[in-house]
Amino acid sequence: MSEKTPRPNPPAIAVERNRPPQRPPALLFARPPGRGRIVRLCLLAAAFCAPPVVSAQPPDPHAVQPERPSVATHAATVAPGWLELEFGAGRESSHGVFLDMSLPLNVKLGVAPAVQFAISMMPTHVAGGDGFTAESVALSLKWRLADDVPLFGAVALLPSVQVPALHAADASPGAGLVLISSITVRGVSLDLNVGYARRARGDAADAWTSETMWAAAGGGPIAGPLAWGAEIFGIHDVAQDRRRSRAAGVLAGLTVTARPWLAFDVSGVLPAAGVQPRAIQAGAVWNAGRFWRRGAARPARPALAPRTARGVVR
Repeated sequence: MSEKTPRPNPPAIAVERNRPPQRPPALLFARPPGRGRIVRLCLLAAAFCAPPVVSAQPPDPHAVQPERPSVATHAATVAPGWLELEFGAGRESSHGVFLDMSLPLNVKLGVAPAVQFAISMMPTHVAGGDGFTAESVALSLKWRLADDVPLFGAVALLPSVQVPALHAADASPGAGLVLISSITVRGVSLDLNVGYARRARGDAADAWTSETMWAAAGGGPIAGPLAWGAEIFGIHDVAQDRRRSRAAGVLAGLTVTARPWLAFDVSGVLPAAGVQPRAIQAGAVWNAGRFWRRGAARPARPALAPRTARGVVR
């Protein structure tokens, strides 16, 4: 998955910013919707965020950097001391049958230049279930290793752990790692992600499942605050007993940046292969402001302006 670093406040010099919608980053990349609400905790994300465009202006730490609602995420990080919230709602179905409804939440905090900590959860109401339940919480740390690597642009690592909620006795713990690359090509942002996760299975004390994931997301401006985003992704599960499952999907959506610190998104997912269900989702990203003044934000690239909602030009 690639990186996306969006939403700086309007600078004195016009700067192009590319970024679409995405799921928040979680790290134990979730399985395809409908099959595991746990999956989405890791890449609640995501995120059609792309690298900033060269500018003489410093990045605006109050500008949002959406990672939702796609699977892929970007390499950008929230400025040290600043808090950003991502939230929304999603509905999944298969062959016209309702599967579940979820309320993803991702809280991101900049802890150092190029380092971001996040807590993600996804309360889900499954068909036939009683209300919404969050079975686990994902803790992740995004670390931007480099800002301008030839061919790969900004590069980041996103390790994460999944912890069962106190009330969820059957939830499965796990851990994962995602490698992120974010570049901009001719005004279009591109985020590439590949990841691996391993988690226990609640039906057996010594059972486990490994998951590999890949995703490619892109986006660009349409007009004013309106931007487009598109993504293709795939997830492959292998259980200890050799049982396998595959899923691939295509996501398309729109992002509207109402303010530099507030963006809204809407998107849909169609199955491309395997057990991937159909989905529709909508949400918002809000930069709540600075909670402490220690440290300074590091641009996503040398002399680059921070990102904004994909494709938005300020």
